[in-house]
Amino acid sequence: MTICKNAIEELVILETESQIRRLNPEISAKIDPSDVIAYALNRLPPMYATSQRGWTELRERAKTTLAGQIQKAVRHALVNTQKDPLRQADPIPEQELATQARSLLRIQKILCRDNLSWKDVPDLVRAALNDRQFYRSLRQLGDSYLSIDQRNAFTVKSYLKRRSAKSGVPEGEKMVKDFQSYMSGATYTYANVLENVVTTLAEHNMQRLPEDMRQQIKIEDVVAYTLNRLPPMYATSGRGVQQLRQRVKSEMLNEILGVLKQGFTRILNSPTRTRLPLPMERFNAEQEEALEQLKKILARDDLTWRNLPDAIEEALSLPAPRP
Repeated sequence: MTICKNAIEELVILETESQIRRLNPEISAKIDPSDVIAYALNRLPPMYATSQRGWTELRERAKTTLAGQIQKAVRHALVNTQKDPLRQADPIPEQELATQARSLLRIQKILCRDNLSWKDVPDLVRAALNDRQFYRSLRQLGDSYLSIDQRNAFTVKSYLKRRSAKSGVPEGEKMVKDFQSYMSGATYTYANVLENVVTTLAEHNMQRLPEDMRQQIKIEDVVAYTLNRLPPMYATSGRGVQQLRQRVKSEMLNEILGVLKQGFTRILNSPTRTRLPLPMERFNAEQEEALEQLKKILARDDLTWRNLPDAIEEALSLPAPRP
């Protein structure tokens, strides 16, 4: 489940992609977009949201008041993060990157369907299992192996078209934007080290509260409150994660605990009100529904969004059962 999301991230990603497209190919080849995004985010204010209203307000504020800062931060990042050919590859640990969106991205690649939604994964997995040789050939030959109708059969566009027929075009357009936000960042390898640290500490402190207090607090609100009052610490490598965690342990732990305490107090003293979740939460709900169907299709009760891509790949690699 998405606890909270930094509303400024997608804007930084879009600006990074825009500026890289305008560069000479020889220069852009030396740049890792993930490094640029992380560098820029570390120099911009965090804007974590936990509700639809908060997400909308923070996005609009970032667009109207921080556009210049975002452009400047990305420009500086492009200058300062060009690839060093002598630098040893040191990928960021997978556990720092794990999200439902990244799992869906892996499934899209396995099934050779860009923009595939969670909603349509079960149908496509079932079809793939019914013709495993076809999908093995597809992965070897690429999308050129399919007709246009076949390529589009299970994409998110066709899914949104079907849903929009019931809800109207504006809702369909909004869903497209929400899906783009949901998948934003999934293709890149960066993470704010503080997200896991703050979430773990918040959960630990939550358990120490009396039951009646726990009922009044949404932990995602405390996490967002805390992250928005600490300097972002985005990393793109294993070494970067290790260094930042050491800095947290040696220099910032008391500060984090102090802000967390303020967050718990603030949330407890705030009036409880009904609110809509983050727009992209609808896709995590669809993921839960898809997972239940896939447990039956793959005959596996141990499936989670974390191990699902491996389970699908393994199932497609097995020979089809004899009739």
